[in-house]
Amino acid sequence: MTGLLLKLMGWPPFSMLASLFLHAGVVALLLFSLSQDPAPLKTPDTDVIKAVVVDDGKVKAELERIKKAERRKQLKQKKAKKELQRIQQQKKREKKKLAELKRKRLKEKQRLKDDKKAASKKREAIKKAQAKETKRLATLKKKRKEETKRLEKQRKTEAKRLEKQRAKRKLEQEKKRKAEADAKRKAQKAKEEKARRAALRKQMEAEESAERQRDLARKSTTYIAAIRNDVQRNWRRPPGIKTGASCKVYVTQATGGTVLSVRVSSCTGGNTAFSKSVEKAVYKADPLPRAPDPSLFDRELVFDFTVKE
Repeated sequence: MTGLLLKLMGWPPFSMLASLFLHAGVVALLLFSLSQDPAPLKTPDTDVIKAVVVDDGKVKAELERIKKAERRKQLKQKKAKKELQRIQQQKKREKKKLAELKRKRLKEKQRLKDDKKAASKKREAIKKAQAKETKRLATLKKKRKEETKRLEKQRKTEAKRLEKQRAKRKLEQEKKRKAEADAKRKAQKAKEEKARRAALRKQMEAEESAERQRDLARKSTTYIAAIRNDVQRNWRRPPGIKTGASCKVYVTQATGGTVLSVRVSSCTGGNTAFSKSVEKAVYKADPLPRAPDPSLFDRELVFDFTVKE
């Protein structure tokens, strides 16, 4: 399981780690051996003295070899030290990665635990919510059923009330229609009666007016005849005037019949003496007869005077 996690995180497997540790050990031993002083060369006993001829070239070559060996040794030590530092740093990184992996694993474990707990809590909450919702829906269903029942009852009651109201309104409308028809019929009858009476009254008035006009005409004729007769009685025939002579007389009178002026014209069968005699006769007839009806009085009178037997 750990190897799988290391692979997933990009870390080397345990075999590689073991190889790294082995190399680190070898390098450490090498450094340790190099750090030791080389074994001293054996010197000849002091009691043996030999004559040696020194070759400067060889000495220089040896010294150069020793220096190169020393440099190689130092270079190896430096490389080994650097390799060791690299391995140590890699170990630190691996250790840090392992610690981080452990921390992440623990964190993931805790997260899974928390998620499980949260999921359980959520399921419980959902269960409670579902139970609550089921209860709410049941209560709502019950209320809706009761409300539907109440509304149905209310609808029926309202329908009955409206039906009664419609019947009452229909009855009232029928009564109103009959009353209006009766009133209209009575109004028409009254109108016809009024028109009949008006026509009758108009007819009667026309008849009365005609009768009055006839009566006035008769009275007017009588009135003018009376004036003419009075003038006739007061007239004195001049010599030479024959029967049938006539003239038109224009008289202006006052309310009481007082003669204000007389003018005689259009005389036939006579002369000036005839017209003067007629004028004199009119003045002698003053006051003239009163009109039998005030409506017949006319300030200006015109009548024909004719000589009779």
